[in-house]
Amino acid sequence: MKVTIVLLIMISSINAQQLPKHIDLPELGLSFDLPEGWNGQLDGELLMLGHQTIPGLMVVYKNESTTAQELKELAMQGIAMEGVALNPIEDFVVKNELRVDGMYQGTFNGANVKCYAVGLINKFGIGINILILTEIDKFTDQHLKEANTLASSVKFKPSMDTPATMHWKNKIVGKQLMYLSTQSNSDYTGGTSGTSTRKNMDLCTDGSFQYYANIHNSYSSGDTNAEAGSTNSQNGFGSSNSRSNTTGIYKIYSLGNQTFLELSFEGGEIVEYELSENDEGYTFLEGTRYFIAQSKICN
Repeated sequence: MKVTIVLLIMISSINAQQLPKHIDLPELGLSFDLPEGWNGQLDGELLMLGHQTIPGLMVVYKNESTTAQELKELAMQGIAMEGVALNPIEDFVVKNELRVDGMYQGTFNGANVKCYAVGLINKFGIGINILILTEIDKFTDQHLKEANTLASSVKFKPSMDTPATMHWKNKIVGKQLMYLSTQSNSDYTGGTSGTSTRKNMDLCTDGSFQYYANIHNSYSSGDTNAEAGSTNSQNGFGSSNSRSNTTGIYKIYSLGNQTFLELSFEGGEIVEYELSENDEGYTFLEGTRYFIAQSKICN
């Protein structure tokens, strides 16, 4: 039950928005109902909920465990990240082949908290974790009830691409995403420096990708000892190159009104980009423009 997204909100303060009571996430192949009085916001892959009268926070996020035992082992590792340190109070319990639950205790944004966690396995693919936490002296059986109410409403089904995901798959799968940038600077001595960056992402139709990046830095320095009005650009010159060329697998998915490109590199690193486009149809990854060309590697 590792949370992979840093929680940067206080326990008692959520900027609530009016969510529908029934939450349907076809990309993940699941749906559930919000218990009475709970509301909040969907932030990427994380649903954060608060209640007007029940103190604390309820967090809903996905898990990719395929067995209850695997999920239990992850849960027993606790949750540790910036501002959050939660450790199991006792062994998590495997309720059945599709459910694990248990208790955490620790710190959350400076507060001492108690947390109840429920993990559900989805036999179709992506499962769901539910955490409810509050300060230790405010935790009651009501928190257990609220989390279990949400858990009992969860329904799993085969995942289905949304229209937004299909749009992006049609636009960039089988193509090369290319980023080019050149910068140069000069100083009063006549010295110059420059950086050129090129990144290519080839997204093949079989779900694999090839990533290439080349960053070239160069500089030349003027001769500050030369006579006034003259410079000598040969006084100092240097350059360096940084290259990477690797492969992996990718996926494109949507949550809410956001669509993401996730690259899982062969070395284990995972990088995620939010996809967007402007009125002219230009493509942006995390706000940076990329050009689209036909891939010569994938074809």
